[in-house]
Amino acid sequence: MRRLPSTDIHTRTFSELRSAVESLVGEAVGHHSDLHRVGISTTGSADAGDVVISSGFYSGYQHINWLEVLASSTGGQIKVVRVLNEARAAAYGTF
Repeated sequence: MRRLPSTDIHTRTFSELRSAVESLVGEAVGHHSDLHRVGISTTGSADAGDVVISSGFYSGYQHINWLEVLASSTGGQIKVVRVLNEARAAAYGTF
């Protein structure tokens, strides 16, 4: 398991968030050819299919399927994306 670095998002828009995530994952994929799975902790809520339902924090951040986004931006190298609400992700991280 590898942790990707954190980055600042200044505009609170989904376009900046998407760009930052694509950049971080793209860089990681470039260094680790065996990277095929990504976990994302998100504000707001995600459904059982790992789609972000909504987030009041980032403008335009609703109904986002991160698997579609990252599979496309990595040429299909990312095959699994698990998305959890930040509180649930923090709880899981304590185990």
